[in-house]
Amino acid sequence: MNLTQNQIIGWGLIIGPILFIISVPLWFMQPETNVATRLVEEFAWAQDNKLLTVIPILFTGTAFGIIGTAYLMFTRQLQEETGKAILQLVFIFLLMNITLQIADFGVYLDTILSPTEELSASIIFGALSTTGLSDILAGLGFIILGKAIRDSKKFGSKSNTLISFGLLIFGIANILSGFVSEDISDLLGFVGWLIIFNIVNLTLGRAMLKGNS
Repeated sequence: MNLTQNQIIGWGLIIGPILFIISVPLWFMQPETNVATRLVEEFAWAQDNKLLTVIPILFTGTAFGIIGTAYLMFTRQLQEETGKAILQLVFIFLLMNITLQIADFGVYLDTILSPTEELSASIIFGALSTTGLSDILAGLGFIILGKAIRDSKKFGSKSNTLISFGLLIFGIANILSGFVSEDISDLLGFVGWLIIFNIVNLTLGRAMLKGNS
């Protein structure tokens, strides 16, 4: 069976969030760590509990890859339909965010499965991620994308409003997480990713599938 682009985007935005939700309780199996030495403690624990560490990384990384690919495809499609040049910038922002995040997941996973002398590379990538660069890029991208969806009136009024407003709130939460303490950042991540973003993803995914029928 040949899938259309709308079907790929739609199913990606439904399957991705499901995998992400499954991964959430698996992360809570890891112990709390001191903020100042978080990376070192995390990797030390991971070396002794590889299976418990690898499984949530695989689920989360796969989910993130699926969702990210779906948004890149959707952004390109919307840019072609509306002719908005700014969506090319959104595409670049999201692509950079996905690249940083997947690289972080990959190095993290490689470190767990490799000798401990590889730790320094993961600390560098982990530090890069925690600076908030990837969050800020994603935040800006989703805010602009949300406005473009609202202006395009691509979906029904209720879906259009929910998706555009949800992306606006999620984008703001991403940007703020790059400038606040880790505790507040974790809260923003929980509310943003687990609640708002997944509602937006499922709504957008359903709208894309409905539009394909």
